[in-house]
Amino acid sequence: MRERMNFSLISALFVSLILLTGSGARAQQDPETQTFRLNKLDIIGLQKVSREKFIEVGGLQLGQSLKFADLKTVANKLYESNLFARVKYRYSWDGENLDVIFEIEESKPPEPSPAPAAPKIPALSKIEFSGLQRLDQATAANASGLQLGATIDQKQLNAASKRLADTGYFSEVNYSYREKDGQMVALFEVTEFKWDTPCLFDNFIWFDAQELRDAVRKQIPGFDGAVADHEVFPRKIKTALEELLRQRGIQRGVNFMVSVGSLDAPNSRIQKEFVFISTGAPMPVCKVSFPGASAALEKQMQGGVKPLVNVDYSGQQFAQYIENTLLPIYRERGYLRAKFTDMSAQPDAGANKKCKGGINVSARVEEGPVYKLGKFEWVGSQSFEASTMQDLFGMKAGTTANGAKIDKGLNAIKTAYLNQGYLDLKLTIETDFDEASGAANYRVVVAEGKPFQMGEVVIKNASENEEKRIRGKWQLARGAVFNLGYVKEFIKKLSEDRSGRTPRVQLQTDRAKQTASVLFTY
Repeated sequence: MRERMNFSLISALFVSLILLTGSGARAQQDPETQTFRLNKLDIIGLQKVSREKFIEVGGLQLGQSLKFADLKTVANKLYESNLFARVKYRYSWDGENLDVIFEIEESKPPEPSPAPAAPKIPALSKIEFSGLQRLDQATAANASGLQLGATIDQKQLNAASKRLADTGYFSEVNYSYREKDGQMVALFEVTEFKWDTPCLFDNFIWFDAQELRDAVRKQIPGFDGAVADHEVFPRKIKTALEELLRQRGIQRGVNFMVSVGSLDAPNSRIQKEFVFISTGAPMPVCKVSFPGASAALEKQMQGGVKPLVNVDYSGQQFAQYIENTLLPIYRERGYLRAKFTDMSAQPDAGANKKCKGGINVSARVEEGPVYKLGKFEWVGSQSFEASTMQDLFGMKAGTTANGAKIDKGLNAIKTAYLNQGYLDLKLTIETDFDEASGAANYRVVVAEGKPFQMGEVVIKNASENEEKRIRGKWQLARGAVFNLGYVKEFIKKLSEDRSGRTPRVQLQTDRAKQTASVLFTY
């Protein structure tokens, strides 16, 4: 059987840099609740309405304190003024400074009524949508709040657009209309959000995954584990979970938090997760069992999970602990295909009087066989001889296939390439498990790419002393072979130096020139 695993270099080096500067860990403060200072305000699309009028209606002024939710309030004020048919905004922030750009479309003036006849208000004969993907026409029309046959004007269309935007399904809502013989057809052009924010249910031990999803679908039809990154959805899910607990007679509340991970690659967006937690009386872990584990490894894992026993249960914490602490116990002993399945938690029956209100956790193990290291084949390496690669790998055939040492050896090979400027390196590792001989054979395909040279050292938003501090210590000359190991060590020493601010650090590659510049931003 063959298994394939790809290593993306840019992802690895970017995460490495983020980790070294301290900004790749999970966010210490949720940006959704942080208060910012309005540093810059740009408005695109003004024609008849002045900038001053826009600022007056929106209630904005430079230097004021804002949260992200306040921008939605500003947009609502602009809609309700009837001066604007479309309002979009986007923002960026650096530290406490928030820059906001509004893109607007002014409302069309009403058609002049023919004199001396009284103006005739059209009746809504049809509602059409373009751009729907997840929602159907009927559901979207119902969400607009408009009624067929009722008289309709632009103010009501503006209100309908706002209601559609408030559903959380749409990142953009625009409308147009056509009239004929006292009848109006309203056309809404919409862009739906991507539903790519995972929802994790941490300690709802009384329900299985299907029960939780079914409960959420009563509030959010079509829910399948992820929603759009919009504030309306976690509130709806919270409501659904609270109702599920109430129906079962479980006296607990529900809270949620936004978990923000590190960037996977340069220019990628921050990946969020909505994590839902039941709140109430403590639920300590009473006992942990590992069905399927051999006696010796069961004993060792019991010792490994002691820090989690008698501590309030968290499913996410247990999953991470299994991945980072328990699975390596198997891999170090040659159980390369060991895996944990069907982790579950159940209320304790009450036999343990010292663990009142606690739960028991079970994580089934499929150990698989112990493998010895077979042959290693290196394909595509031009810069290093096979013997050098084997020396860097540091393991010999016939020994127990220690997964931790295998990972360490492969990382040593990647590091050697990175320190020679091969920033586009990709290693494809194919594992062939020979069940007859009990050997794990590896075939490593190397795509080196071209080596990079050192480009510029770019420093932004630094004081004169901060810039001198960096340039005075930097030793890697422009045009030299780019050495990622040197850069990482430089960043480490810079972060350990408490004499000044620590900048964020990024690599900027120019493949036309085959150079890599280092950007320091304060």
